[in-house]
Amino acid sequence: MRVLSLAARSQKILWALAALSLSAIGFLPLFAGPTYEFGLAVGVLVPLLAAPFNAWTALERRSEPKAAFHQGQLSGFVLIAIAVLVAGLHLGRAGACDPLSEAGLFLAGPLPGVWLACVWGACAGAFVAPANTLDVGKGRRALAICLGLAGPLGGILVSLLRYYTSPIIFAFDHFFGYFSGTPYDTVLDGVGRLMSYRVGSFGWALVLYALAATCTRDERGRLTWYGRERARTWALGAFGLVLGVGITANGPKLGHYQTDRSVQEALGRSADSRRCRVVYASGIRPRDAHALARECDAYVEQHERFFDVKAPDRTLVYLFDSSEQKAWYMGARDVYIAKPWREEIYIQARGYPHPVIGHELAHVVAGRFGIGPFKIAGPLGGWIPDPGRIEGVAVAASPREDDDLTLAQWARAMRDADLLPALSSVFKLGFLAENSGKAYTVAGAFLSFLREVYGPAAVRGWYGGQTLADATGKSLEELELEFRASLDQVTVSALAKDVAKARFDRPGVFARKCPHQVDETLDEANQSLRNFDPNRARQLFEKVQSMAPDEFWADAGLGTCELREKQLSEAQHRFEAMLAADPAPSSTERAWLEEQLGDLAWQQNDLSRALHLYATAASHVVDQDLLRTLTLKQAVLPNIENAELAREAVKALLLGEPETGTSFPVAAGDLGRWSQASTKDGLADYLLGKNLSTRGDWEAGAIELDRALSKGIGVPVFRAEALRTRVFMACALGQRSAAESALNDYLALADIPKARRDGVRRFAERCGLGSAVVPGAANQ
Repeated sequence: MRVLSLAARSQKILWALAALSLSAIGFLPLFAGPTYEFGLAVGVLVPLLAAPFNAWTALERRSEPKAAFHQGQLSGFVLIAIAVLVAGLHLGRAGACDPLSEAGLFLAGPLPGVWLACVWGACAGAFVAPANTLDVGKGRRALAICLGLAGPLGGILVSLLRYYTSPIIFAFDHFFGYFSGTPYDTVLDGVGRLMSYRVGSFGWALVLYALAATCTRDERGRLTWYGRERARTWALGAFGLVLGVGITANGPKLGHYQTDRSVQEALGRSADSRRCRVVYASGIRPRDAHALARECDAYVEQHERFFDVKAPDRTLVYLFDSSEQKAWYMGARDVYIAKPWREEIYIQARGYPHPVIGHELAHVVAGRFGIGPFKIAGPLGGWIPDPGRIEGVAVAASPREDDDLTLAQWARAMRDADLLPALSSVFKLGFLAENSGKAYTVAGAFLSFLREVYGPAAVRGWYGGQTLADATGKSLEELELEFRASLDQVTVSALAKDVAKARFDRPGVFARKCPHQVDETLDEANQSLRNFDPNRARQLFEKVQSMAPDEFWADAGLGTCELREKQLSEAQHRFEAMLAADPAPSSTERAWLEEQLGDLAWQQNDLSRALHLYATAASHVVDQDLLRTLTLKQAVLPNIENAELAREAVKALLLGEPETGTSFPVAAGDLGRWSQASTKDGLADYLLGKNLSTRGDWEAGAIELDRALSKGIGVPVFRAEALRTRVFMACALGQRSAAESALNDYLALADIPKARRDGVRRFAERCGLGSAVVPGAANQ
């Protein structure tokens, strides 16, 4: 018998294939170096090559299991060296961002998996090898290769099964390591869980070693096991078995996987309505959960009308109290998820009305005419997803109701800015390579156009597997011409083009350099600012600049650090330099800088300069929320009635103190004093009502909003928002007459942006205020 040799031809072929494939993959932007993506590629590809090649070699040489185990280790070490070398070469070629930030994921993820795949494959070949006197034969070769592949392929299949049958979208595996889930979550937090998972991998490796080390061949070449003479080895294997089984059994507690039961037990509470069941975290008030359940009912019925289809009898809503909790239990941190085949959605609490629940419910309702095992749209019977159609129908059915432009207006603005992509690049997997905001908006605008012109049946048919020619009688190219022509009838301001360019002319996540490191560091830096630690925040912002020198928000963050440390002149010089930079900042960035400079001027009591800067900033934005903030600052700076009280209250609400930031309790007291002094101006009462409503105190918020409206609000944008918020609060509190009154007053106002007007109409329809809803408004 011969042992497996590193000089074997099959090993050389294996190493060459691994080196060539990994070298090619490393030229992709996110795969250059020891990144999470490159590690995932190593963890999936190399074990699928290594296991069958090592099984083949051990089989051909009729290796004994123990010798095969040791030689598999050597093969694994060579492949690990190849992976590290290729990662290092690409890191040197592409430049380093922060190679240590993802080193834990790279070292603990794919590299042990590569080693384990080699050992597994070698032992598989050794265990099925025939006695010396027998030929190997095609059957044994096939068996060895299949048994070798069973390890890495089995792990992938188990992960897919858990994805399909449970709430999770992440995966831990002994071979590929860690898969985070959605590509849109750029902050990765699986290192700690991966380390504990690898304890289990070590346990199973001990079991495999014990089996190999206590197995030999008798004089006739047949496998046999040692008995008591290998007691220590059997004890080691038993220890490994306990370790592996223990880690696996405690997987939900350790965050390695979750089940329906484990997630529901962790959340702990439920609220039932006619069409939905909300399972929610104990930190969420029951009142809020029941309100969400009612909101869910209304959305389901609205989507039934939009798609002209019967929705599932009941949808399960998992409601987490934070993005961190959602990331731990199902894998999506800042991304909301639906699983149409399970008729479930996964969201976190975001106030009332919830801004995203309608979008995720649309996925579930669309699942009624989706195809394949996942009830989605896509080629090959839905086995390959088409993200453009999947997201497009959800965006069309539930556009953002607080957006500043309609879907068609955004598409027109993109066309005017020469940013509107070809639809052929949107309705395929290339969707993921686009800027996510642009891809979602364009897909939604086209699906909305398709429904409006060709009806719900055309949308259902295309989503359900028909070609567009079958569903509409026209090709995608012909429909694209019609869609673009329809945008000629859409009116947008000249400013919208600049705002669209700022919003959509950014690279997608796959085209960015170091997105994980940059976003994670920015997130940590901003958290440090919120924790009033400007020194730590400065270090992190500077680290971002070293990775991405053109990152605007890193430079802006440094200016904020200077503000927190009362270095006002330094912050002013920085912001002014950023305004004058070449290339010029986008309209959104310019508005932010001008507002910061306005705040500085206000703090230095240069009110005329502050007014000028706020007005200039307002001329660069269409964001209604930001416009209200800028308008509020402009409203209190002139010598109005009770000006000192007004300025003190707004400064506490919006600017705060450098060391402590803003404080609503402090601002609330100032707003109360301003309100008492102002008998004919309800602006202070509006600000109280708006902030109380946003913080979930619906009853008190409604009282303050009613007081503001009864006094009168002279500035139109604040009166409009007071009425809009009052509609929401009245619906939440079941005050139908108050809701109808506020709705009719709101719709009677002039100069309400079409997107906001349509959003309130759609909300009113869900609230049961049908008499005030303009027919067809939900489809505009």
